[in-house]
Amino acid sequence: LLVLLLVRRTRNQGQRVGLETNQGRKVLSSRGNSNPLRSMALPGTTPDQSTSMFANPMHGQAWLQQKAGSSVPEAPPRPSLSVHPSTAAAEAAMDAATAAAAVDATEVQAGLTTDIVAAAAAATTTTTATATATATATTPTNSGVLHVSPVDFGGDPTGRRDSTKSVQQSIDACVAQGKLQNHTFPYNMRDLGGCTVDLGGGEFLISQSLTIPTLVANMRIQTGSLVASPSFPPTGFMVVVGDKSCHDPQGSCNVDIGFPSLFFDGSRVAGGCLQINAVMGTTVGPQSYFLNFTKSGIEIDGGHEVQVVSSWLGEVNFDHDFGPHGEPQATSILIAGNDHYIVDTIVFAGKIGLEVAGAANLITGTHVWFPFNSASSYGATAFLNTAYQNRYIGCYVDVSHVEMRSAENVLFADGFFLGSNMNISTTTVKQFVFKNNFASGRVAFTTLPNSSVVDTVITDNSVGHSGPYTTQATQSISQARHQGKHTHYTHTHTH
Repeated sequence: LLVLLLVRRTRNQGQRVGLETNQGRKVLSSRGNSNPLRSMALPGTTPDQSTSMFANPMHGQAWLQQKAGSSVPEAPPRPSLSVHPSTAAAEAAMDAATAAAAVDATEVQAGLTTDIVAAAAAATTTTTATATATATATTPTNSGVLHVSPVDFGGDPTGRRDSTKSVQQSIDACVAQGKLQNHTFPYNMRDLGGCTVDLGGGEFLISQSLTIPTLVANMRIQTGSLVASPSFPPTGFMVVVGDKSCHDPQGSCNVDIGFPSLFFDGSRVAGGCLQINAVMGTTVGPQSYFLNFTKSGIEIDGGHEVQVVSSWLGEVNFDHDFGPHGEPQATSILIAGNDHYIVDTIVFAGKIGLEVAGAANLITGTHVWFPFNSASSYGATAFLNTAYQNRYIGCYVDVSHVEMRSAENVLFADGFFLGSNMNISTTTVKQFVFKNNFASGRVAFTTLPNSSVVDTVITDNSVGHSGPYTTQATQSISQARHQGKHTHYTHTHTH
């Protein structure tokens, strides 16, 4: 601290030291009873007088000039300074050092300067300890077996170097500390205790699939970005959970695996972003984003009760022009299993937005669209249903179409069609319910010739803007009504 001081000594009748600041003379605070100078005194003064001199250089100047027999005008009032508590000790050290420099060795008792310097050193030590304690309390750490980061294993959070090994080691660290807990999870699954692989907002480049093995439960990968390198296998998925060979009676060999707040970038190289095999209780999202895949954004194979919640998916960015770059190829979400849920999710690019190839799934609040509203130019499909007992509720079909290759035990309700079509491309329509939907623009509702329509309800739908498509919709539905038994066609309005 003494090195930082600019000291000017004048050996006339008295001594004056000027410490210039951008506001004039620096006013030094006594800091109350904690001031180390309070126990020290200049010759011919009391401790309180000496402290006052150090607290205001004008007072010290007055004492020096009084010794020389001259008078000094009264010092101006000290301005009020706001000092952050964390810097108080450091300023106390500065005060002490400045006072030490302001007193000449010929005018001060021999031991005074040494005492002041010691006090300054003690204050500096206190400041350093305080700063260290504050940093420790406020800086996030990844220490502990239940919270790990790829950085702990040498990963590069800037995305410049390949971090495949480091991210996989983070996953393996979670698995290694897992325990077999009686009756916690079924079929001898290891409980990982909520272990979290936290990417910490970093971007990690990977060149191979990251794997979560079978028979583990209760872990997360979260909060950051995974980016496929140029050498990533074109048919691989960036993250793979479990495998398809699970023989659990429920078809589920992993439980409670979470993927919140993640960004997957396939770099137009990786075949897929996330493959979930034979899992129960996995949640993808909220706030997860899947981009630049060539085959599938999310693929769910087998298992039960996987949820995709509040997520975004696109084969490419939504400002992509397919014209100069070929046609779309990917399926943004593929469900090849039963009892899964897609909730409040947006798909903005893909050959197929959402394909449902399993039974008893629920799709709700899902919006599917296509860059520049050009889905029809490439034969893109918003929803492709190829299995029975599925429910689509409150979905938005945006300038595209719905393809029902299976129309048995299927519900499509409370939806919105914007310039879109509903195509039933099967000859068996049984227990199909289409109700409370509305359309802005033209919509075609078509069935194949000679279709068998049984126990079907088409009711309370509204289609606006009359034209050839709405006429076709009316005729097709009416024909289905007259040909089938136990089929109801009521309150469907066209204007």
